[in-house]
Amino acid sequence: MIKRGMELVEKIAEEDPGVYSEGGKKPQFVLRNIREYDALIELRFYVDTPKKMRITKSNIIAQIIKEFEKEKIEFSTPKVIYRQE
Repeated sequence: MIKRGMELVEKIAEEDPGVYSEGGKKPQFVLRNIREYDALIELRFYVDTPKKMRITKSNIIAQIIKEFEKEKIEFSTPKVIYRQE
């Protein structure tokens, strides 16, 4: 699932019109941490003006949510399990 999720995020970032990719500045992924139930993946990308960063990031996040739902990829959420003995 991690590999598929990374592929989707990469495709979304590369196709977003707000992401600046001229001169070889393609979006980059950094796998920051893997824990028992999740993986923390950071996406780094460039925009041509600082004003575009917030809206571009928002558009990418919205598209990630949409595509993950379509592919049935779930976001990790903390869960508490109580055991009675």
